[in-house]
Amino acid sequence: MGKIDKIFVSNNIENLINESFKNSERLFADAKILRKNQSFCSSLFLSISALEELSKWHFLKQNNVDLTKLEKITNHNFKIDEILEMFKETNNNPLLKKEGSAWLKNNRIKEMREDVLYVRLKERDGDKKYPIFPDEKYWQKRSKAMIKRFKTIFDFYKK
Repeated sequence: MGKIDKIFVSNNIENLINESFKNSERLFADAKILRKNQSFCSSLFLSISALEELSKWHFLKQNNVDLTKLEKITNHNFKIDEILEMFKETNNNPLLKKEGSAWLKNNRIKEMREDVLYVRLKERDGDKKYPIFPDEKYWQKRSKAMIKRFKTIFDFYKK
């Protein structure tokens, strides 16, 4: 049994679009609170989760969403492509020379999501300084950058 019911989506598309956006906002609001309370790892995890939820909204809101492509929204790589499109739309920079481009390369955002949650069982290849456990100090800067990026995205789409 899959994660998608095309008939359900087709019958509820407007509500799903609205709820996906609101859910992303909720996750982002929680991420900001966690960051303010210096829980940087959890803040980053929720920020990434909010981005993934917003990628669902971005996909669903497109006019005449192609229901044959609906299964793709459960695929992480497809979500990354949607996030990249959102970054392009909100940044007016298709090359994304800032941190956003690094986050989207080679599954990095998915790895970051796991790195802030779990203790690693091996060192990252060639990087002995990279933490093997969720290290609040290490992720502090990235958490701030993600919150800043997300604020830009929300400000753009709320217009």
